[in-house]
Amino acid sequence: MANFWVTGDSHLGHKKIIDKLNMPEYNARILAEYARIPYEDVMIHLGDVSFGDDEYWNDQLLRSTSCRKWLVLGNHDKHSLTWYLDKGWDFVARDFTFDRFGFSLWFTHIPELSIEPASLTLNIHGHLHSQSRDGEFKNLLNSSNILYTPEKFNFKPVRLDMFLGDLIKERI
Repeated sequence: MANFWVTGDSHLGHKKIIDKLNMPEYNARILAEYARIPYEDVMIHLGDVSFGDDEYWNDQLLRSTSCRKWLVLGNHDKHSLTWYLDKGWDFVARDFTFDRFGFSLWFTHIPELSIEPASLTLNIHGHLHSQSRDGEFKNLLNSSNILYTPEKFNFKPVRLDMFLGDLIKERI
């Protein structure tokens, strides 16, 4: 059975991120991490693939890995669903849901705020970066909102079962 990997907010080509992190190898590092995902697995990208030069960076990402690639459009992903599919993404949506590990997993870019904390629905999202639970969403997020931020995971994709580790253990 294929594993699912979570990543997002790569913002490939974003000079301000490269400068802020003082990481000139940022783009190459992200792409090298994506290349490590096995062929039979699925990478779920939670949006914001690139920041400028979308054609080039989508091409670089899609060439960097042989796994299946699913994209949830982010606020910086400005093209149509068809544009991304034509470029080579295997699946593209604004959001999607599937059942896994006893939960209904709802993948979005921006956190979904309508989920009740006691629900069996988990919202796996990006968008907030290192803000985590601060800023504009500070008092709106609850335990059903699960943030993937590249900074927290050393700019690496994370296998979904490991990402949800403690939550899954509680269900077993």
